[in-house]
Amino acid sequence: MDRRSCVAAVGAVTVSTLAGCLDDVTDRTDDEDDDQPGAGSANGANQNDDVDPHGAVEAVETYIEAGQAGDEETMSDLAYDDSPVDPTWIERMVDESDDDWEIQETEPASFENVDVELLETDVELAEVEHVEALEFWLEDEALELIDGDDTALVRTEWTDTDPDGYGYPDEVDEESHWVLFVDDGEWTILWTGPPQGTIDDFREPVTDEEGRLVEAIEYDVQELDEDGEMAAFIDGDEIHTAEVTFVDDPDPDIDAARLESTIALGSGGVEPIGAAARFSVDLDPEGDELTVYAIVDGEEEVVHREHYEP
Repeated sequence: MDRRSCVAAVGAVTVSTLAGCLDDVTDRTDDEDDDQPGAGSANGANQNDDVDPHGAVEAVETYIEAGQAGDEETMSDLAYDDSPVDPTWIERMVDESDDDWEIQETEPASFENVDVELLETDVELAEVEHVEALEFWLEDEALELIDGDDTALVRTEWTDTDPDGYGYPDEVDEESHWVLFVDDGEWTILWTGPPQGTIDDFREPVTDEEGRLVEAIEYDVQELDEDGEMAAFIDGDEIHTAEVTFVDDPDPDIDAARLESTIALGSGGVEPIGAAARFSVDLDPEGDELTVYAIVDGEEEVVHREHYEP
């Protein structure tokens, strides 16, 4: 993946993730944080009238509600200027690029049961799961803002009732973490991304013994070229991938398939599954977990899972 495709991907994720329908927003905060900057009600989203949301929680809620309403001005006001969470960032990147780009609109996603929770305050950069991603996208000046003083981590959880992409079930439970800091007395969003998996999250291996879907799995390691630092969020000089080959005659009950790596957060799907179809997913160079899912009647089943040890 080159930098240009990364830019387009981040913009698409930001827009599609935040333009959904917030049918049910719930806050979970601590009373002891009421004196934090920006604390106050979150436009009626807080279902507990006795406890005001933490300022960082309120900022995330307001940002998501603005995304629902298509209010890019409010989203931009709540975001750090030089971060992909600012909806104007992708436009500025395209304008400054020497390449010919076209920004495509995406259909709004549909969400239910959105929950916003304060995880931790006064965090340092080393405590953030997405250090590699932050270092890739943000300048040193932005990274220095996560210094353990007036910073926060917030988690959002929701149900995506219309997942975008092949190989997904009818509904998917999603989660994102948000990194915020206080700028001129106001909580400001610096970054958001899915939680980073670790080796502790690995599960028991599963083998497709009946040959319903998986024919073979091959691992590959590629050396990065001169522009390699643009190719991935993973540290190092190599890109590790797994290529799954599907059987010639897959189980007819399987409508689609999806691959997922736990640590590298690689994901992709195939629908329908053709004879001897192949699909690849990125892996963490230090080791990862590969899971192959089958979609049957809108439900997700684990067909194969194995641990990658380079």
